[in-house]
Amino acid sequence: QSIELYRLSPYCRALVPKEQKLYIEKLIAIDSDDPFLFPSELWKSSGFPNLSEHDVFQYCVAKHSKSTGLQLCAYKAIRDAEQYVSCGWVKDIFRVTLSNSIVIVSCRVHHSQSIRKSLLNPWAAIKRDMSIICSSCDCEAGLGGVCLHVGAMLYKIIAVNNLPCTVSCTK
Repeated sequence: QSIELYRLSPYCRALVPKEQKLYIEKLIAIDSDDPFLFPSELWKSSGFPNLSEHDVFQYCVAKHSKSTGLQLCAYKAIRDAEQYVSCGWVKDIFRVTLSNSIVIVSCRVHHSQSIRKSLLNPWAAIKRDMSIICSSCDCEAGLGGVCLHVGAMLYKIIAVNNLPCTVSCTK
């Protein structure tokens, strides 16, 4: 018999044991229930972390894998991500701020292989210092945390924060 520390989504429960363990480790790292279970009224469409391209590079390329100790080197997640944003393939971006000040960002992204497939649902956890703790996506490569869809979401955050002001702005 086991004790459940965090509420798990059907997505997590459907993973094979090894992958489920990796996903639960992410929940432990953010000290939270599964973001897939957050009620819609908690998600906000403004107030995103002020990420930079450097922050995204550090997470997608320079970070080391916990399991192998090797750098992730997910250059594709960066190379193609900006194109996903400019083509409008990143949809419905939202954020939730947890009680521990970690911000969870989620969106919907078109599938890399087919525009007709269901939209994918990446999420990322970001600290106040803009370091990205972990991320996940419900695509095949998503448990690694640095798939193209996560990269596209991170670049969408940068784009949203750099939109020109269209209402009267005060400094």
